[in-house]
Amino acid sequence: MRRDPGVRSGRAGARAKKPAAPTGKKRASSRTADLERMIRRAYPHGILEPVVPPEDSYLAHLLPRLRRSLAEIAGSTVLHEREFEDEPYADPAFDGDEGPVLVSEQVRSYQQFFLAWTDPRFEFEVDAEAVDQDGVERPLRGRGTWGCVAGVSLVAPVAVVRFDSFVDLDEEPPDVPDVHGRCIEDESGLVDPDAHLRKTMGEDRFARLGALRERIVRVLQRLRLRVLSDDEACRPVRSLRAAAGSLVKGTPTFLDAFFLSSL
Repeated sequence: MRRDPGVRSGRAGARAKKPAAPTGKKRASSRTADLERMIRRAYPHGILEPVVPPEDSYLAHLLPRLRRSLAEIAGSTVLHEREFEDEPYADPAFDGDEGPVLVSEQVRSYQQFFLAWTDPRFEFEVDAEAVDQDGVERPLRGRGTWGCVAGVSLVAPVAVVRFDSFVDLDEEPPDVPDVHGRCIEDESGLVDPDAHLRKTMGEDRFARLGALRERIVRVLQRLRLRVLSDDEACRPVRSLRAAAGSLVKGTPTFLDAFFLSSL
């Protein structure tokens, strides 16, 4: 009996099986291991403190291209950029021989950008009251914009993108967003900020804001930056402890390790 030439028999003709593709759990584990290796390189002594001078960071060379790429996202604008160090300001608490000394409020291990759609549907009026440190109420008036805050670490090629708002106040410094977010509370306690924003904006605008986040993430990934997921950002790093002067409370997270603020 003639055999079909396209069919082989026996073990010699058996096709080798392809290795199984990594499962979602294995991929996540590999990503976590990569991030942990970056943290060990950045903090070999296990102490969370600023260790990379900005001029020595990989970001010094990448920053011009990063700025240009973010500015080229169609239909959006970069409303604000915050560098690793706050602009110096005169603080009367640090008087010198010639008057108040210029000091900086915080030093960060990351560069930060706030982007928003150029669409008035993402703007809102601010008309509220605030209580200062002396317990005196004062009005807050201004205009805000919903958008995305993107942080890029100086420590390692890692980024994070979150929803937030930028508020330009009439008689106060602007309320600037931060990658660490802000706590939102109601009568029942702390509220998930994304859920609160979805409820405030409505599904259509929230989905549109999500589209902006996706475009920012694609830009960062094209620049070979690892973008942390929400789960990764909140994951604790038990091998680290915060140094004195750090704003980190409790066990540091991946977000704290790559996006550190210190006084």
